Amino acid sequence: MATQLEFLKLKNCKSLVILPSSIRNLNRLVSLNMDGCTMLEVLPTDVNLRNLQDINLSGCSKLRNFPQISTNIEYLYLDDTGIEEIPSWIEKMSHLRKLRMPRCKKLKNVSLNIFKLKYLEADCGGITTMCDQLPVPHTAHVAARIGIKSYLLGLTPLGFCVG
Repeated sequence: MATQLEFLKLKNCKSLVILPSSIRNLNRLVSLNMDGCTMLEVLPTDVNLRNLQDINLSGCSKLRNFPQISTNIEYLYLDDTGIEEIPSWIEKMSHLRKLRMPRCKKLKNVSLNIFKLKYLEADCGGITTMCDQLPVPHTAHVAARIGIKSYLLGLTPLGFCVG
């Protein structure tokens, strides 16, 4: 395997089901693009790609879990995946600047730690578990950002004064 590889683009690799654990040998990998790998089901666990900053798993509709691959990820794209939960270890991703997860129809659970992110784009109407521990104004803002319509319906509208 080319251990000096910095960019790996497996875009639209329709027959890829499992990303091999040998990816852990790519110590210099900065960007992993697996956009459109519709049959991908498994990412290896116990992999720490310390230089990985950008990972695109958009369109990996059979992918249910996202294991901790690197704590240095800055950009994480999970659009149209089968992800069911955003795990609590996401708070360890201190460099994460952008998390995109629109149209994740199977996403049900969101960790409290997701709300520490600076940029979050999502449209995941299926979310059923959310942080009850957050104060209502902050929770309402977060709910609006991630598109939890059922939560927002129960909130009292706020009036704004100009003057």
